[in-house]
Amino acid sequence: MRRLVFPGLALTSLLTVACGSSDPPPPTEEAQQQKTGNGTGGTTGSTTGTTVDYPKGPFAAVVGGVLRDADFNALVSPVADNFDMGKAKKLSFSDYYNPTSVDTKPRVLVITEAGRWCAPCKDEAKASMGAYNAWNPDHSKPVVQFISLVIENTNYEPAVIEDASLWAKAYGLVYPVGIDPSLKLGDFFDKSAIPFNMIVDTKTMTIVYAGTGGIELAPGTSGGDKIQAVLGN
Repeated sequence: MRRLVFPGLALTSLLTVACGSSDPPPPTEEAQQQKTGNGTGGTTGSTTGTTVDYPKGPFAAVVGGVLRDADFNALVSPVADNFDMGKAKKLSFSDYYNPTSVDTKPRVLVITEAGRWCAPCKDEAKASMGAYNAWNPDHSKPVVQFISLVIENTNYEPAVIEDASLWAKAYGLVYPVGIDPSLKLGDFFDKSAIPFNMIVDTKTMTIVYAGTGGIELAPGTSGGDKIQAVLGN
């Protein structure tokens, strides 16, 4: 399939780095014990948040594995809802499962885990709307759906829904922004290396990319090429 071309698109360069020693000091040992992820297994929790049966697995926290379903408290339409925390609702990965490639659901899911204290996470969030707009000229029917999940606030404490609202408002995010204070995706990554990004083929819920550090997601970039490969299938 021929690559989508977006003339005149200005790409924002992101360093493929993760939060490290130059950032604020890490959380206390006690906090780490409560909510650390170690990159050794699958996600926790599952649901059937769609009328279509979600894939049965095998689930795995590796590229090529099927993403286990999970629920998150989220602002599904932050800008449209004026960043109102009272309008938060449950968001499930199964909401985006699209086995027949209908145009009312996305073909690709881009999931990011971030902390409000994390400088590379902020850089990535700033650039994300440019990429989102490039893939989705029609916001009402996104082909590539982004989801941002905040894991901690500026004090390294577990995120609450206010953090999702503040994160979305800071960067004008129109796509879903939720919280993952218990690190349901924590088995994919070490949280000291955020941002964590995942690209999922919604036709099968197969993970096609998973990695820590910032990644560019606009068309024509390294992450964009991975998205385009899914769209070309």
